Amino acid sequence: MSDYSNVSAIAEIQFSKKKAEMEANGVTFNEKEEAALYAQLIELQLLKVPTSAIFPPLDEMFVQGNEDGTYSVSGFVDAPNSYGTMLRKQFSYQVKKVDGKWTCLDTFIDSQEYEREKLRAEKMKDMMEIQEKVDSTITNNTFLWWILGIIGSIISAVIFYFQYGDLF
Repeated sequence: MSDYSNVSAIAEIQFSKKKAEMEANGVTFNEKEEAALYAQLIELQLLKVPTSAIFPPLDEMFVQGNEDGTYSVSGFVDAPNSYGTMLRKQFSYQVKKVDGKWTCLDTFIDSQEYEREKLRAEKMKDMMEIQEKVDSTITNNTFLWWILGIIGSIISAVIFYFQYGDLF
């Protein structure tokens, strides 16, 4: 698993630089827009090819202020995967501004490891479904074989009777 301990701190540094650049060009932010920009910069840290990432405008992201002073920020990014194919990835973070600095309250995991675990769980579920079908089939076939055994015994008795004229 990769080390994501610095993602929030790096995003804060990038946020400060980006905000200063934009304010120098006459752009002002409210706190919700700051939260959205910070969330985009967090997501940027987690992408394989961050230079090709395309985010929607800040006002198109979902940002909800919570009673505890945190913000729930959701959005998407169009970015290439490992093979170069552009994919849309959804993201959602809990962020908070403390003493004038943004921080992310989420725990980051390696997305490849997450996908492997998800795939492993899906395979396990599929295997359990197959096992249930096999068990059901065996149960049904056991009854069928029992019936066929009885029928076979009756047929053998009838043949024996016609061959020898007496069952015992």
